[in-house]
Amino acid sequence: MAEVTEELVQKIHLLTSVAADKCRTAFEQSGGDIDRAVLLLAEAGEIKADTLGLDAVKVALKGGAMSSFLNGPHANLFLEMAAMAAKQPPSMPPPESEKWHHPELGTFEFVGYQWQRTMRGGSKVFSFKPVYSSKVRDTFRLAFASTDPKMPPSQEEIALAQKIIGGLETIGGLVSRALWDEFIGDRKSRVWWGRNLMDVERMVADQAGVKIPLNEARDVLKALNLSEVVIRRETQVFAELSFYAAFEDEHGVGVLTDGERILGVGFENDVVADEAPPQSTASVEDVLEKLRQAYENKDQGEGKSGSLQG
Repeated sequence: MAEVTEELVQKIHLLTSVAADKCRTAFEQSGGDIDRAVLLLAEAGEIKADTLGLDAVKVALKGGAMSSFLNGPHANLFLEMAAMAAKQPPSMPPPESEKWHHPELGTFEFVGYQWQRTMRGGSKVFSFKPVYSSKVRDTFRLAFASTDPKMPPSQEEIALAQKIIGGLETIGGLVSRALWDEFIGDRKSRVWWGRNLMDVERMVADQAGVKIPLNEARDVLKALNLSEVVIRRETQVFAELSFYAAFEDEHGVGVLTDGERILGVGFENDVVADEAPPQSTASVEDVLEKLRQAYENKDQGEGKSGSLQG
């Protein structure tokens, strides 16, 4: 049986076009069997014949799930696709992916413009357990964004990844404080949870099946699961952290950080950096001139006060 990982959940999602959270649930219920997970989704009426690819049809045929589709509104289409799937020659094995090894972080594969690998240890800090799951998910993906499979990450990118992986508790503190400040209105928010702690608590309870009190910043960690850390380089090197959040199960939560501070908070895959404070365009000479004028005005004011007293 396969371990339940986000990569395999996404594979089921691509095969069936069913929402990722439902694919994850089916995968966990199947014990990590992709074929069985697809059949569970079919039996639950989640899969529609008109959204299936030929690979998924093959899985359905192999598992004897035809009746799940033949009773649906797209029976004829499914039969046509089943006939095509039966005639389709075996697909060619995928080419071997490029690999890169780091002595501390491990071995990465180049997939979809990323060097990536699965890491463990996320649950030590981010500990949310959905009501449909038997345990807290511990794995997450570490990735370095790249367009060149021949070019490994830079030392600066590696250093940031090591800082985050080795300091998840510190990063968790930064993330939870930023979100808490948005919940209570101390930090400007671009999304619905800004100044909305009451609704956040209600949605967390719905997803957890029990009330999880949110009384301070560190309590927010109980409502998050870390799913991905992507190291990116634009004008600077930064990390984009993606979370499954009990209060935002539809879009997820995204956080940008340089390892020292939070640069932005928002929806997963849609988070942007906070607006930088306006930079002064005044020269050093301008500043010194303003200071000189301020002291002159102060001296003149003191002189006037003395003349009135004399």
